[in-house]
Amino acid sequence: MRQTHRLQDAKQFKVVLEQAKQARGELIPAVMVGSTRCPWCELVLKEQLRPRMISEDHPQLVVLDFDLADRKPVEGLNLIKPPSARSLSPAEWAKAHRYALAPTVVFIDQLGQPITEPLIGYASRDFYGAYLEDRILQAQAYWRKI
Repeated sequence: MRQTHRLQDAKQFKVVLEQAKQARGELIPAVMVGSTRCPWCELVLKEQLRPRMISEDHPQLVVLDFDLADRKPVEGLNLIKPPSARSLSPAEWAKAHRYALAPTVVFIDQLGQPITEPLIGYASRDFYGAYLEDRILQAQAYWRKI
């Protein structure tokens, strides 16, 4: 499987989920709820997510960028409870899950719903990596069962 070395645009949502499904636990999708004017988002990307995305460690990590200001609907991005037939924007998805602070990183299931507790903010560089790896392993257990 080809490694993804960059943040994926929210429009790649369905493609990323399909790749993760095919990879059966070797590619783990996450969403980073952020903002273009968020210095903490850049730090999380630079110090935590990008190094993990390019590392040789397994499972591989792919991160979808959900901007809190993005109001364009993304195909396949919807809610399960309550059922929603229409596609949501990244901003609507974040609001529905009560992710209002940037950065928020959360791992998602095959329907794009959160399966781990979110990592909110970036208060401690020392512990963030350990929390991130813990969430990756939790998500990997889910994706291996698919």
